[in-house]
Amino acid sequence: MTILFTNSDGIDIETWADDFASAGISDLAFIPSFTTTPGDTLDWPTLGSMISSGKRVVIFLDAGANPTTVNYILPEFTYMWETPFDQTDPSFPCTVNRPPSIVGQFPTGRLSVINHFLDTSLTADVLIPDVSALNVTNAVSGAGSLGAQIHSCSAFLGRYPNFLLVDCKSQLQWLS
Repeated sequence: MTILFTNSDGIDIETWADDFASAGISDLAFIPSFTTTPGDTLDWPTLGSMISSGKRVVIFLDAGANPTTVNYILPEFTYMWETPFDQTDPSFPCTVNRPPSIVGQFPTGRLSVINHFLDTSLTADVLIPDVSALNVTNAVSGAGSLGAQIHSCSAFLGRYPNFLLVDCKSQLQWLS
């Protein structure tokens, strides 16, 4: 299981660690042998090796992770990259948007987080999910579909993306 948490409230890493320990998850957490972005995504362990080792949970935090303090809560942007968030372009370009340090580069060794939810603008500063486009956005194929973005990102990466982030309403619509 892979868990990616956002930490927009800036909760201290020790608090996260205490919560994972009291839930019994810290003992199951994977601790990588590498402390920087690996040279290749193949440097990550296989699911089978993680299950065999008993370390079958990978935990990422988008802000505030400190591996020298808590070695099993990994900093998202050391090991991952993301496509544009709050997308209003229905073509869903497969480009590196975060972390800013690798924009315009190929994300070697990083796991991919493909953001796939279409927003529409209420005002210049307010975006909301474009629920009127769900039948297109959540389609298996066709322009603007999740399937099309997977194919686009697969061509860019030379492999399938690691993670797909979809809007909850969008996901529920697609599954029903």
